Amino acid sequence: MKKLAVIAIFSMLVLLNMPVEAKEEKVYVEVIQNGISSYIEMNERQAEKLKNLLIKFGENMENEKAKQIASMLLKFGVDLLQDENKTFACSLMAYGDGIIIFTPGVILAYLAKNGIVLPFIVYVIILYATHIIPARPFLPASYVMIRNGVISATGIGGSLRLEANGDEQVVTALGFSGITISIPIEEGFVFMLGFAAYVEEGAIFMED
Repeated sequence: MKKLAVIAIFSMLVLLNMPVEAKEEKVYVEVIQNGISSYIEMNERQAEKLKNLLIKFGENMENEKAKQIASMLLKFGVDLLQDENKTFACSLMAYGDGIIIFTPGVILAYLAKNGIVLPFIVYVIILYATHIIPARPFLPASYVMIRNGVISATGIGGSLRLEANGDEQVVTALGFSGITISIPIEEGFVFMLGFAAYVEEGAIFMED
């Protein structure tokens, strides 16, 4: 019974964190940077172009072309080089079709795993509140879930690179600080770039 509750709650967390596309071909892209959440309005064509530029940035992260692409992203109000001189335990980059489950969702999933299931309305209020409140100086814990794309991290403990091609790859990031971008087109596209205190493969608070 407990296992079924965990599966149900985790599925709900995924659904509630999925970006919702507005009508009339308007797309509202969520950008979280320096702890502040904001939304950029654009049409579907612009959103698709932004998505492609973010993918190219990720693919060229190790060479000079990345800075050229970053300058093009400034036209969309996205500054990927703002935090380039900061240091932390490890760098983290992820991009592709998927979602990011923020700290409240991680906590709720952990409670469900341990048999503590709250009323459904409580989950709805808490999870939507995380998108209403703009201030997020850092993410104590978050799950990055990518179905088609790449997750990579490099730090003092070594490096991690996961490629998802239809199968889902998940990492847990603790103490993340940087930029996250959510584009509500197709299956939902996310981009994450910054630094974290610790990164590990899997949803570590959900494992037995």
